[in-house]
Amino acid sequence: LPNAQLTFDKFHAVKLVNDALEEVRREEQKSHHELKSSRYLWLRNPRNLKRDQHERLAVLLGQSHLKTGRAYRIKLAFQDLYTQPVRTAQDYLSRWYFWATHSRLAPIITHSRDAGAAGAPRKGPTTRSPSRLAKLVLTAISPF
Repeated sequence: LPNAQLTFDKFHAVKLVNDALEEVRREEQKSHHELKSSRYLWLRNPRNLKRDQHERLAVLLGQSHLKTGRAYRIKLAFQDLYTQPVRTAQDYLSRWYFWATHSRLAPIITHSRDAGAAGAPRKGPTTRSPSRLAKLVLTAISPF
């Protein structure tokens, strides 16, 4: 359609981060069998988990060596972006971006690489186009 506009929403932005989290979990479960059958614990909203699911998630999160736990915390922090006031969202995104890109988790880095940079002021022209996640995030926090 010639007059159609692309719309990016929270659901699709969070889906990209969830996809990265799932990549981390799948890779890690090969050597950590306790992660098998835990996919939905990591992807569901914590307030929608049942008591036994909360308990299992708490046990898994208590294992500080798990990369999946780090990816999960990054995901939750990303979701918190949508609760930030517009005036502080840019700073929050920059801090989240730094954390995500320094997480040493390849799928998280890949999905978030341009998100913070796209929102930061540039000193000159760039040839890199923003990632899908960057476009989604910047659209979501835009006051328009």
